[in-house]
Amino acid sequence: MSEDDWEYLLQDIDDGLVIPVVGPGLLTMTGHDGTSKPLYDLLAPALMTKLGLSAETSSFQTTKDVAAAYILSGGLRDIVYRSMRGILYSEEERIKSDEVGFPPALEKLVKIYGFPLYIATTPDHLIEIALEKFRLGFQRDANVRVFHPVENLDLADLPTQNLNGAWCYKLFGDLNARKAQSFVASDEDLMEFIVGLMENSDKIRNIINFMRKRSLLFLGMPAYDWTVLFLLRIVRGTRLSDRGENSKGEYISDHNNAIDDSTILFFQRAMKTTRVIFGDPVNFVHDLHERWSRKHGAASGQRYNYLLRDLPPGSKYNSIFISYKREDAAIAVTLAHALWQANVPVWLDTQRLEPGEEFDETIESMIRIDCILFVSLISVETEKCSECYVHKERRWASERQGTLSTRFYIPFLWGDITADDVKLEPENIGKRHYGVINDRDLLSAVSQIVKLYNERRGRG
Repeated sequence: MSEDDWEYLLQDIDDGLVIPVVGPGLLTMTGHDGTSKPLYDLLAPALMTKLGLSAETSSFQTTKDVAAAYILSGGLRDIVYRSMRGILYSEEERIKSDEVGFPPALEKLVKIYGFPLYIATTPDHLIEIALEKFRLGFQRDANVRVFHPVENLDLADLPTQNLNGAWCYKLFGDLNARKAQSFVASDEDLMEFIVGLMENSDKIRNIINFMRKRSLLFLGMPAYDWTVLFLLRIVRGTRLSDRGENSKGEYISDHNNAIDDSTILFFQRAMKTTRVIFGDPVNFVHDLHERWSRKHGAASGQRYNYLLRDLPPGSKYNSIFISYKREDAAIAVTLAHALWQANVPVWLDTQRLEPGEEFDETIESMIRIDCILFVSLISVETEKCSECYVHKERRWASERQGTLSTRFYIPFLWGDITADDVKLEPENIGKRHYGVINDRDLLSAVSQIVKLYNERRGRG
């Protein structure tokens, strides 16, 4: 792509106007022989053995080939689903235990915070695992929806088109039998799911409309088998060649030899708004992540302006007040963003990030009366000056804590400081309650705050 094209794509991502559609080609992992292959290519021999097929392994490129051969030989589809579940769950456990490496492109993709939604086209849980690990506030029980053509259609749609944080939509089923008894394991399954999407589009209006208003970024989806075209027709809601030049477009990243000339011609001439990006989708994601990181800064301290812009206006009532010094704004905004993604309201005095007036009465009332929890970020900077404004905030909070029997004041050590270094925190806040927070592992701090928030809110 040209530099202008990269600039437009990155800006659309920052504006939340791009949705990655993740295909099997992006889930590249290293096999026992040291070669890198897509996950479903690597697992084909294991599925062949599980199903008792005696053909040469080389004749089966992917698990889809194995499933098709088994069914054509008279085997039952249900046996295919059961066998694939066992193999995929085993592989996921190996990944979780670090026995095998996580697909690097997937890790980089979920670290691009501008994507509001990830579309999964494989039944495994790798996207969910990655989001849970690298996107604070993501919860698999709450932020995932699964489509199935006949099962649980009342639960298949997004709850709203105004999404908070990151979400995942499983377009072709899930290997978890509690969510769906089947998933796309073969081309016949794929046909059933595509038809199901067409027939039930009125029951999943939120996800269809959410995708329709945005550009789709197809990554590792084989463009040659018409799956991409069928999905685009369902999402766009009109004949693809009728779309004008101002219509929402899409990006398709695929290997040069994976798309024939007639398909390329249709994408580029008939559809007009489609950009085909030739080359390895894995390499494309690496380039995309590198450019995005360069634009926003790889470290959280350089990234906070982007996160701050993403935060909704804070509510004074029943929210969490974060007390921080201006030099610690990066971690304060990162924490606020993580709590917001966990559906916890945060009040952050963002005016302090720029020179401006301080509203004592508003802040004092917020701390003494309105907020439900007070988080104190203790750092080398807060310990430098006893007259800093944060200590006035902390005095008000400690006075309120003194009237309560439950925890209201939550102190966290940030940066190069220990509990023994702290001299300026209120005396009635015991050092045994100090937590530690850092930008590499924020999850434990967020979980602790969310738990205390829910406990206090439950008490009313």
